[in-house]
Amino acid sequence: MTDLFVLIGDDGYDGETVLGVYASVPEMADAARAYTGSFATEGFLFEHRVVGAPAEDGFIESMRGRLVL
Repeated sequence: MTDLFVLIGDDGYDGETVLGVYASVPEMADAARAYTGSFATEGFLFEHRVVGAPAEDGFIESMRGRLVL
């Protein structure tokens, strides 16, 4: 199985935008630091995903967090 890290721009009330998918936390954090767009007014969120993981209830809720740079 392979870990993936999804970088998400948090726009607060306006929603969220997926900004990229990375193979490691350091790679994802570097991408967030380099990001110059407008889709992260409230900072960044991330989701940790595992390719090939079995299906399960509550999959999304347990894999999300705020990226602190």
